Amino acid sequence: MQEEGLSTGQCFETFLQVLAKKRIFTFVSHPNIDYGNEDILRVIESYQGHPGFHFYHNLARNDFVNLLRHASFLIGNSSCGILEAAFLKLAVVNVGNRQRGSSLQARTSSC
Repeated sequence: MQEEGLSTGQCFETFLQVLAKKRIFTFVSHPNIDYGNEDILRVIESYQGHPGFHFYHNLARNDFVNLLRHASFLIGNSSCGILEAAFLKLAVVNVGNRQRGSSLQARTSSC
């Protein structure tokens, strides 16, 4: 989804705007220390208190897996979109190049 000229933060905010417009309640993990995380953190800060989003830093492993088990889909660039999501047959939108070269499941789309 990252088109030329769009920053990581702009792409992330576009996802949040669409999810909010569709009224899809969303759990959002804070980013790792990857390139562009400052932009993502600024967007998260601007959405704090939004009723459609729950932002978290870390979850216990069991809580995280249970959250995935009940999710409709996953958007991100984490290996959990390749490993855990594949095991749970969860649809994934893989964003960016971070997982390039990884074996993607049939229910994974990359952008």
